[in-house]
Amino acid sequence: MEEVKEMKKELDLEQLDEVSGGYNGETSYDSEFLNRLGLCEYYDGKTLRKDWDKHQEIVDAWAKVGVTVRAHLSSQNLYKVNGKYVSRLEALAYVKEKYKAGF
Repeated sequence: MEEVKEMKKELDLEQLDEVSGGYNGETSYDSEFLNRLGLCEYYDGKTLRKDWDKHQEIVDAWAKVGVTVRAHLSSQNLYKVNGKYVSRLEALAYVKEKYKAGF
């Protein structure tokens, strides 16, 4: 909860709407993206609902590319790059740029 309070200080309400609203489906999409990069397995939303512990592999995969993620089953996922909260789209763009640069 402390992270959400900190995030609200850094982002205005319009930006907050852009922050990836978590839930297992969003985390599943993350796993699909990271799987394409060879960083983790792909898990569909149904699998994550049944076994939420699998989300840790997705969080660890994000960490390998410099993104800190706090994934939630039924609320907002929080993404950080270089210690600053970013939207999911910004986190995806950050990783894509790293790979283009030869990560």
